Amino acid sequence: MIRMNDTELRCFVAVADTLSFTKAAERLYFSVPTVTHHIQMLERELATELFVRTKQKVTMTAAGRVFYINAKQLLSQERLAVQNVKNLQADKILRIGCTSNSEAFRLIPLLKGLKTKYPSVIPEIHVENYDAVLRDLDMELIDFALGSKTMVEGSRLEYMKLCPVKVYIAVNFQNPLAARKSVIFEDLGNSLCF
Repeated sequence: MIRMNDTELRCFVAVADTLSFTKAAERLYFSVPTVTHHIQMLERELATELFVRTKQKVTMTAAGRVFYINAKQLLSQERLAVQNVKNLQADKILRIGCTSNSEAFRLIPLLKGLKTKYPSVIPEIHVENYDAVLRDLDMELIDFALGSKTMVEGSRLEYMKLCPVKVYIAVNFQNPLAARKSVIFEDLGNSLCF
């Protein structure tokens, strides 16, 4: 009995779409070894190779091309089934991703207004690191995320400016920056900041 899972299918479709294990890993926010492992598991379960791998390129086998059509349909059906169940729920959950507690805290006044205007909407805040938030957006586990522009540049995600944000740094009083009222990122030079 074949026991493939949706992670294997998503890895397969991503590699098939990009013909690259590296690009598929980037798309899914996985490591290349993780994608490779899931493809190998899938090929083992199906007892056939789905890709021909050389140092220069990746191509689909005939079995891979046939399986690709069905894998896309399965993933589409899975999304549809989940969405249909969610649509039956009386309350609508608005899933919001944040990369810090301070971002989540800034949402409180907005969420109070949202609750007044749309009482059936229940906000659900997920505080995670950048990679997890991006992965959750891509997998549609959250509806939108708060973060910096650099978080999504170069990705397939759409973004818009919501509001300007002030960022503060703390330095020792002996640091030359301590005497200044404001700094820009370039002023930090090679300073180690975290």
